[in-house]
This record gives sequence, C-alpha cells and structure tokens, in this order.
Amino acid sequence: MARSNETGNSRVAGGVPMNGVAVNGVAVNGVAVNGWWRRNRWPLVALAPILALALTVSTYDHYREYWNSAPRTPVTAASDGWVSFANAEFRLDALATATKLTDDLGAPVHLPAGMAIWSAKISFQSTHPDPLFGCVLMLHDTAGQTYADNPAELTDLGVNFDFASCGPDTSTGKTPTTWTTTAYFVAPTSARPDGIQVTMDGHLPRYAWLTAR
Repeated sequence: MARSNETGNSRVAGGVPMNGVAVNGVAVNGVAVNGWWRRNRWPLVALAPILALALTVSTYDHYREYWNSAPRTPVTAASDGWVSFANAEFRLDALATATKLTDDLGAPVHLPAGMAIWSAKISFQSTHPDPLFGCVLMLHDTAGQTYADNPAELTDLGVNFDFASCGPDTSTGKTPTTWTTTAYFVAPTSARPDGIQVTMDGHLPRYAWLTAR
C-alpha cells in the first residue's frame, strides 16, 4: 500500500510528489532531474560564455546601427575655409537673413510673425560631382535644432527661388569643377543659426560642418 504524508503543502505518495517537485532525484513522469543535471552540467557551463558573447555582439550591432543612422561626427574646415568631405570640398561663403525675396508676381514675401528666412551661399569643388546630388543641407542653430532647405513655407507662398542642390548645373552639357548654390531655410526669429550641416548617403555618421568665415 502506498505511503502518503504531507510536507508543508505538498502531498507525497511513494516518494513522488503530487505537485511535480522532485523527491530523491525523481520527478513526475519518471524523469531523473538530479541525474540530468549531473550529465549535462559541463555542456551547460560551456554554453554560458557563448550565450554571453552572442548577446554582446547583438548589442554592439544594434548600437552601431543606431550610431550610424544620424550625423554625429563633424568634418570641419581646414585653415583655408574648405571642408573636404565625400570626394568634394565645401565652403560656406555667407549665412544671413534674406529680406528681399519676392513671389512669382514680384511682390515682397512676408512670413507669419515669429518666422524668418535665412540664406546660405555655399561653394563647391569636385572633379566627380555626380554623387553630390544626393546631399542634404540643413541649417543648424546654437540650440542644436536643424531646419531643412527648400522649405514648404516658401513654396506655399510662391516664393521665386531656385531649389538648392549640392550638384552643379549641367544644363549646358558640361560638368564644371567649381560652382556655387544658395539655399534658403525658414526658422523661428528666436533661433541663432551657427552653420550648415551637409550629410551624404553612405557617409553617416560623418557630415560636413560649414561655418561662415
């Protein structure tokens, strides 16, 4: 006849617990828990550092992907004012508020109160300018905020201006090695712009940092 007793809240019959807890190295369904751990303890010990390494590599890959997804490492100008970046050279010639823009009918443009138009004149030098057409120009202020070029606020008002591009004008059939562009931005009047940030596909987290001389 099977012996039954109680230990705490567990009922035991024939050395096997009714609640699935091993007694004397035997568990419900006849699995020898203690014996399994004895047979497999060394493989499990060896597996631990492998799992730790896999977790470390995965964490590093995610961090690197995050780090490389945004402009974080500025490439600054040499003593001559030119920034060498993405097989080209960039220079910010002027950064100032733009007050004389007109619409398609020649009328002065007025933004809503609290907003201002900024213009940046940028010079370029490159013997291989084609990749530069994929650049992104951003106005940067002292608070760390950025503002895109060719903003919708200006196009919605019908402002008469050429869209900025880092690439040269090739409509004549020739590709120049030096050229300039003027980019326009809209920012709050409280903003204090301090430079232009130029990013290129395939070059993040590096970016060209242009400041007026």
